[in-house]
Amino acid sequence: MAGLSELESRLDAEFASVNSRIDELRAQAVKAHETRQARYASFVKVAAELSEKIGKPRLEALQKRFPEAKTTKIEARHGRGVQLNFDSDLARVGMEVAVHPVEDSGDLIVTYDLHILPVFLEFERHAELRQPVDKVDFDVVGRWLDDQLVAFAKTYFAIQFTEQYQRRFVAVDPVAGVRFPMSFAAGTVERGGATYHFLSEQTKMEFERDPDAYVGGKK
Repeated sequence: MAGLSELESRLDAEFASVNSRIDELRAQAVKAHETRQARYASFVKVAAELSEKIGKPRLEALQKRFPEAKTTKIEARHGRGVQLNFDSDLARVGMEVAVHPVEDSGDLIVTYDLHILPVFLEFERHAELRQPVDKVDFDVVGRWLDDQLVAFAKTYFAIQFTEQYQRRFVAVDPVAGVRFPMSFAAGTVERGGATYHFLSEQTKMEFERDPDAYVGGKK
């Protein structure tokens, strides 16, 4: 039957068109996957170079000055970096520096995140810098990271002078009559079951020469 043959031909043409479209989509998916894999391989290489040349020496310099910091490496497909915890009696402080690939893009993002609990002061919680993977400006990244680490140090030290954090940890130098954070004491003296904190070696020595003069309130 001529009519039936024509129908079958038309149906076959539709199926062929769909199969062609499916083949095209499959080819596009394979190409996109290969492109993503190539981009990710480039990202991994550049991320390792950034870590070695930019991140590592700077974070080591920071840790020399904050030896109490505990370091944890972060390695995942969405990014890699380092987390540093600076927990103290005053606050829980965590900082993270990482580099992430930007999905469906030839760029990467370097991120800085700071977490402080409890929160009694204003501080920058997040900053990021975007760079093309194939043209990363290492000098720009280095200067940017320097700024973040200096900002972190300023914030960390601000905690030491913020009254809400220091309420339980403020001492009075009995010689100088000055209130200051206990963590900055140049020395201490135990006497009569009490601990006295001193802002300098000079005030500590003067106290030790005649402690009764200060404990007894004669001066």
